[in-house]
Amino acid sequence: MMPGASWGQADSNLLMRFNDTANQATEAEEQHGIDVAIAVYEEALLEPENDDYGGLHLRLGQLQTKAGRTVLAAYHFSKCVRDERVDPLDRDVICKNGFKDVTAALTVVNLPFDSIMTVVEPPQFAGPFKSGNRLPKGIIRLEVRAPGQQDEVFTIALNNDLVWQGQTGLKKRRGPLVPDEFLVQEEPVEPTPKKKETKVEPVKVENTSNAIRWPSYLTAALGAGLVGAGIGVGIDNRSYLDGIREREKNGWCAVHYCLRDFNTAKDRAQLADGLWIGGAVTMATSLVLWFLLDGETEAQ
Repeated sequence: MMPGASWGQADSNLLMRFNDTANQATEAEEQHGIDVAIAVYEEALLEPENDDYGGLHLRLGQLQTKAGRTVLAAYHFSKCVRDERVDPLDRDVICKNGFKDVTAALTVVNLPFDSIMTVVEPPQFAGPFKSGNRLPKGIIRLEVRAPGQQDEVFTIALNNDLVWQGQTGLKKRRGPLVPDEFLVQEEPVEPTPKKKETKVEPVKVENTSNAIRWPSYLTAALGAGLVGAGIGVGIDNRSYLDGIREREKNGWCAVHYCLRDFNTAKDRAQLADGLWIGGAVTMATSLVLWFLLDGETEAQ
């Protein structure tokens, strides 16, 4: 049997409606089960005259706890705690203890002091998060933002009070994707000085070498860019893979989450291999073009 209504700062009409709702819900639970009783309270909360009364949230928190729905139970207990119309004793004992039973404290350590944490899931508790606060037991998705690091969302299994070794995303890339040393630079060709002739007109010889070899230069630059990109992706993937192994070693992975991250690392490794191998083939093609075009220049 649920406890009776407490007066607090609620008016008598509100409490009379609450008692009527509680009686209907008790009868519905006895005849049809918990879910029907929950529906009775949820419909009562939709009525404007009940004005989101915390007593209704208290009963919903108790029923959701019995049903094993910790997130919803924690949500309703927290609403009860904040409603001063509920008797102070009920708020301090029943609501607070109910909230404590279905939540756990999450303490985050080893993060930069200026990092920002945000709860992404469950949606009922989405928003800024401070280390040490309590969250519903179960799977938590927490976004971590830190200066100079990429934003990253981490999945945490919060079954009891937990001290989590905070993690951040990969470092943000600075500068161009392909370093300058991988790019092929064309050396300027100084024009051949004309010989002064007193009687014979000088013969102008056009330098066709630069004009005919530009495809080989372009191909070499493209190949070098692909090799550089492959190296960059490979270095980033190594850091990403080390992070996954560290989480797996410390048991911070929820079911299937590390497996999904390992698959992502595998895809990145294949991408890196494809980039640098393709770049090497492209650079080799530029050498073939160089000799072919050089032969055409001599023929001309």
